[in-house]
Amino acid sequence: MPPFSTSDHDAISFSVLFEQECTEYNLESDRYQYCWYDANFDDMITILQSINWPHVVYNNPSAECMWSVFCDILNRAIDASVPRRRVSARPHNNSAKYKYPRIIHKELCRKTSSLEKCKSQPGNHFCRTRYRESCHKVRHLMRTSVEAQELKVISADNLGAFYRHVNRRLTNKSGVGPL
Repeated sequence: MPPFSTSDHDAISFSVLFEQECTEYNLESDRYQYCWYDANFDDMITILQSINWPHVVYNNPSAECMWSVFCDILNRAIDASVPRRRVSARPHNNSAKYKYPRIIHKELCRKTSSLEKCKSQPGNHFCRTRYRESCHKVRHLMRTSVEAQELKVISADNLGAFYRHVNRRLTNKSGVGPL
């Protein structure tokens, strides 16, 4: 192939040929989610260290076979050391709003109802006071909820969890600040 534009670099054209096995779609696997925060990584390390890796490599000379066996071993280790929880089969909506804990959700409902009463009765100071108290309570509950989440990340002593927590809160995802 000719080089790119005026560059002195050459281009290479290649094709990857492989056979794809037809496997049935397993709906049962979609009903569980791994709880990585509760994983027992010491057990996983013990399981993976107990495997005779030179024997596995020797008995699987092709890369495709080796990859398949490696994935099977890794999946068995994960199943043995990471607890799973049942999740609903309904599809997840990525545009869904943040789900607050039940106590905050209840207080948000009370706040909304007291706001509606304030709008319908503008001169009622009791409704206004009740709405203001509800606002303060919601703000306090949200702050304590965020603090509890951050303490959970800190107490997990997991660097990956810390980076996920920080990256979720970044305002500029690209890594390049606005100019």
